[in-house]
Amino acid sequence: MDSLRWQAPAASSGEWVLVVGGSAFGLDGEGALAPPAGIQLSVRRLPGRPRAFALHPNYPNPFNPTTTIRYDLPEVRRVSLRIHDVTGQLVRQLVAGEQPAGRHQVEWDGRNDRGKRVASGVYFCELRAGDDLAVQRMLLMK
Repeated sequence: MDSLRWQAPAASSGEWVLVVGGSAFGLDGEGALAPPAGIQLSVRRLPGRPRAFALHPNYPNPFNPTTTIRYDLPEVRRVSLRIHDVTGQLVRQLVAGEQPAGRHQVEWDGRNDRGKRVASGVYFCELRAGDDLAVQRMLLMK
């Protein structure tokens, strides 16, 4: 092989890198590389920002006393993450404001906005990011 050529789309998720003899070369855009004889080549994709909006199942569920809520944002967005009880009443606002693209997580300690522990039962986690909305059911057991 005389040279290795690539063409990587500008909007791809993650970062593609070519590893040549322990050195990494970013594969953004177009390019070519002539590797020295006897050098092993490998191509990897490094983790990047998520491709889609997602609210992942909280863990653990059921939980006591805390649970972790994870979500993905493909781009910078204004985010609202709120906990509601089964009657639809707001229990706790966990996130409010603009957040960068990426994978995020927040813990809920089973307390309301006034710092008081809430009762055992079913609660709903509502994630709004731009025009996207996702709701997840959670069970708090004491």
